[in-house]
Amino acid sequence: MEKKSVLAKVSTIAAVVVGCTFIAFLIFMFAANSIEIFASRPNGGYRTVEDYTRTDIETETAPAGVVTEYRFPVGDTVDPDAHLAFYTTHQYTEVLIGGETVYRLTASENSITKTTGSNWVMIPLSAADAGKEVTVRITPVYRDFISRKTEFLLGSDLAIYAARLMHDLPELILSMLAVFIGAVFVVIGLWNLLRRKQGKALTLLGMFSVMVGLWRLTDTRFTPFLFPERPVFVFYFSIAMLMLGIVPLMKSLGHRYHSMSSKIVFNTCCIGIVGVSLLQLILQITGVMDIRENLFLTHIMVVIGAIAILVNSIYYNYKWKNRGDDGNRIISFLPFVCVVGAIADLAAFYIKGNSAGLVFTLAAFVLYTVISGIRMLLDYGERGRRLAEQEKELLKSRIAIMLSQIKPHFLYNSLSSIGELCMVDPAQARDALTDFSAYLRSNMDFIDTKECVHFSNELKHIETYLKLEKMRFGDRLQVVYDIREDNFFLPPLTVQPLVENAVKHGICAKPEGGTITLATRREGEQIVITVSDDGAGFDERETDGKEERSHIGLANIKKRLELMMGATLTVHSEKGVGTVVTVILNTNTAGETEA
Repeated sequence: MEKKSVLAKVSTIAAVVVGCTFIAFLIFMFAANSIEIFASRPNGGYRTVEDYTRTDIETETAPAGVVTEYRFPVGDTVDPDAHLAFYTTHQYTEVLIGGETVYRLTASENSITKTTGSNWVMIPLSAADAGKEVTVRITPVYRDFISRKTEFLLGSDLAIYAARLMHDLPELILSMLAVFIGAVFVVIGLWNLLRRKQGKALTLLGMFSVMVGLWRLTDTRFTPFLFPERPVFVFYFSIAMLMLGIVPLMKSLGHRYHSMSSKIVFNTCCIGIVGVSLLQLILQITGVMDIRENLFLTHIMVVIGAIAILVNSIYYNYKWKNRGDDGNRIISFLPFVCVVGAIADLAAFYIKGNSAGLVFTLAAFVLYTVISGIRMLLDYGERGRRLAEQEKELLKSRIAIMLSQIKPHFLYNSLSSIGELCMVDPAQARDALTDFSAYLRSNMDFIDTKECVHFSNELKHIETYLKLEKMRFGDRLQVVYDIREDNFFLPPLTVQPLVENAVKHGICAKPEGGTITLATRREGEQIVITVSDDGAGFDERETDGKEERSHIGLANIKKRLELMMGATLTVHSEKGVGTVVTVILNTNTAGETEA
């Protein structure tokens, strides 16, 4: 075992050292100029058209009332791979070269939306186009795009692709990282939900990360190169991720912040966001107003959600600070960064018309997702360890209680009584033997039961036990059932051992016998079960060996109630008066069946 431990440490240290060495080596190789290149025919580049004329033409037929016309010459020479390229967003486009229409982009007649999404217009040029004039007519679909400037590029299409890719590369990498991390957390969270009944918060956090990553991934200027045939779908997909992406985040925080007020605030915000999104979708489908025209409603809901997250973060940061919980304080601080990033996104959107290229928000979201997800996984691991320990304790408790029910003296006494009945009343002996068999079978079945059982099953077992005891004690044992509530669940063999204790240590210890009362009632959110007797009782300050053994059985029952249901068990006894054992169950853990 010691050799394995040493090998494990050596292998780990070796892997870390080699990994760090490789990282340093790769950084050096990236920074060093290790090759020399000579090329007499370099790859084609591109240039930005600077010399053009722009004219805004007002017309009632245009969606926004304006058509912007650009004019500029192609140039005296045209390279073999030359293209005219420019980027449009929510704009119809028509391109003429030498007075001839070579490109047109508009919404189809059967479309339920006015927009054409975001597009890269790429028009191949030929040698015959040299010296000709280019006319580009751009028609904004929405009024806030009237003043948007268009940049025209002339040159190699590959050079334009590569330049756009390098410009958006940080955002693309972070977006794909957010999607990947989110997908991993969703899978782990679902696995925990299926296997351990936990992981909902992690699953929701993963969904948020996936949706944020997809939103930013489809919002870059490079994305239209990947989906040139579906620009409208890409636009609305991106909008959907933006509109609904904050919902799983709030649901995840609602599970993490356990207070009822936080849950109410987050769930109310989620309902508001979903309601506004549905309204926007109905307006879009009915043709009343495009989602892009009322996108400010989404931004308002995002701001409201951000304020809710911020307020809860401040509260819990203060709360965990007072508790000295630095781990949770770090988690509660991260939403500050996310909120600042969201505000930066919105500010950029309204200042320059879009938020493309901003990586601060995305980096903040990825950081928050990673740290929060790792913290949740650690919590799940700790919780799983505690649950495993509880399972062991519950198993020991179940075995101890089951064995305590089948003691030799009880078996001997019951069989002796049945034997005597065989001589005087065979029919009653047959019934008693049936009850005895049912009692043993119930005890054996309960040992394999890990879940709670309905009270009716426990009550039936109690009745069977008391029938056998009355067969022995006759009129010395009286039983009263005061069952006012029977629709709940509890751990098996919870009440029956209490009744047995009342018989053995209460009624049997009193020569004239006595009465055992089993009562159940509902008090608000609680179920109260009492087992009382007017037997010998005992002084709670003094116990002999027999009473200590009884208390051990009570301790096992109490432990099971606490572990499985968070319930309580209390004992009150007075010597010569009797004993009362009270079990209190909460209805949210005791459960109920349909009436």
